[in-house]
Amino acid sequence: MKKNLLIRKDEIIKLANEFYKKPGEFISILLKKYQDYPNKDLLFFKIGEILKKPINSDLSIECFKKSLYYLKDSKNIQLEIDCYGNIGMLYGKIGKHIKALRNFHHCLRISNKINHKRGITQSSVKIGIGYYNIERYKVAGEYFENGLKIINELDDNSLNFLRSECYKKKWGQIFILDKLFVYLSRIKI
Repeated sequence: MKKNLLIRKDEIIKLANEFYKKPGEFISILLKKYQDYPNKDLLFFKIGEILKKPINSDLSIECFKKSLYYLKDSKNIQLEIDCYGNIGMLYGKIGKHIKALRNFHHCLRISNKINHKRGITQSSVKIGIGYYNIERYKVAGEYFENGLKIINELDDNSLNFLRSECYKKKWGQIFILDKLFVYLSRIKI
């Protein structure tokens, strides 16, 4: 008799709620429950996607890391980029910006290696946002410029969100610098 390999969202969430402080046990239970699942890299990626809400971010990160572990023998580069991107996004949401940047840099490195323009663009903008969040505005601006350059080359409307994010952050930097200049001009040094 063949086991049911369907990943049930409600079961995963129930399990996550039960083991949210024990990621190791959570992963062990999943490995046992889905031992016959053929692609463990995809299994853990899907479970990571299910758990991407901030309340389950630690478990989601562990699932994406487990997916990367199984991907080391695979040639699924896009899934690898997606895992690093999701890990970076989750770390950013919980305020661990340095860890987020590390993962976005992995995305950029892999995207550059295979000359994946869309991946380079997304990674550059996310790195820019990461540097912006730690107040390294000049470095952030360089990554935004790189992202914008490629967005404009690709002329892809689905990238408009990234374009607006770049402009919003860049104008935010200018606004912050203008306010600083006005403040400094008012004080006597």
